[in-house]
Amino acid sequence: MKNFIVISDIHVPFHDPQYLAFVRRLISKVKPQGIVQLGDALDFFQVSSYPKDPARKNTIEDDAMEYIGIIKHLLKAAPRGCVWHQLEGNHEHRLSRYIATSAPAIHGMTIRLSRLFTDHISGLIWHDYMNWKSLKIGDCTLMHGYYYNMHVAAQCLIKYNRSVVFGHTHRFQY
Repeated sequence: MKNFIVISDIHVPFHDPQYLAFVRRLISKVKPQGIVQLGDALDFFQVSSYPKDPARKNTIEDDAMEYIGIIKHLLKAAPRGCVWHQLEGNHEHRLSRYIATSAPAIHGMTIRLSRLFTDHISGLIWHDYMNWKSLKIGDCTLMHGYYYNMHVAAQCLIKYNRSVVFGHTHRFQY
């Protein structure tokens, strides 16, 4: 039986370094065959429709490169052959939406986030935001998630009729 570590909603540059240090220690103890990051690894506040703090000067590229560094650091604690599954969350999807609505003329010319990550991390497997059923491990579906009310776990169980692991809600569900 394979074992996996699942990480959700890191939101670089707003991530918690102590949490990531804990995850690294967990990886070195568990020695997983795979790591699944459920999406919202990056916040993409720069292209959010929400008000922005003008004092924040880091760019999307700064944040992406910081996250690539985080992945590499975590994978150093993993056994050889450990696979990183990167699910695209709604925050990563902000970039595609922003380009499609604000700069449609360059939509086809821009580098996809998936390519940026797969070019820098050997063996990384990217799962698109709109492909909800793209990652199944055994009889479990892993996804970023879409729902955000208080009954998300029940909704996913009813919709998929199987075990589901999801992020997105930032709330404990049972």
